[in-house]
Amino acid sequence: MIYTVYFDARDLDGRDWTFVVVNLLFVLLGTGMVLFRKRLRLSAFFPYLFFGISLTIAAVTGGGLWLGKQFGLPNKLRHNECEVIEGTVSGFLPMPPEGGIESFSVGGRKFEYGEEVSSSATGFSEPASAGGPIRDGLKVRIHHAGGAIARLEIEKLK
Repeated sequence: MIYTVYFDARDLDGRDWTFVVVNLLFVLLGTGMVLFRKRLRLSAFFPYLFFGISLTIAAVTGGGLWLGKQFGLPNKLRHNECEVIEGTVSGFLPMPPEGGIESFSVGGRKFEYGEEVSSSATGFSEPASAGGPIRDGLKVRIHHAGGAIARLEIEKLK
C-alpha cells in the first residue's frame, strides 16, 4: 500500500519559537533600559523589574520548548521510539458539536483525541467536524506513543 502523510509531529517543532524570539526582544529592551536608565531618566526599580520579568518568561518558555524537543513526541518519532500500527479505521465516534472527545480503533488499538485528552496538545487532534480525515473504513498507518498520534498516514487512493 502507498500512504500519504497527513500529520507529522516533527513538522510542529518550530511553531512556538516565535514566542521565545519576541520575549528575547523584551529582554534586549530591558537590558537597554538597565544600561541607559540614567540617560532615559528612569527610576532604578522599573528597568530591573522589566528586565527580570522578561528574562524569566523567556527562560521558562525557551526551557519548556527545549524539553519538549528533547523528550516530546517529535523526538520519539525521530528516534523510532513510536509503535506503528496499520489497518482499517473502525468504531469511529465523532466529536459531539458541543466538544469533547473523538475516538476510533485500528487493529484493536483505541485512539482518542479532543479537548479532554492531554495527548491532543502534541499529537494529531483534528476532529472530523473541523475537516479531519478520520472515518470508518479508512486505511491508515499510525505511529503512536503514550496514546498520542505522532504520525498519521492515509492510504493513497488510486
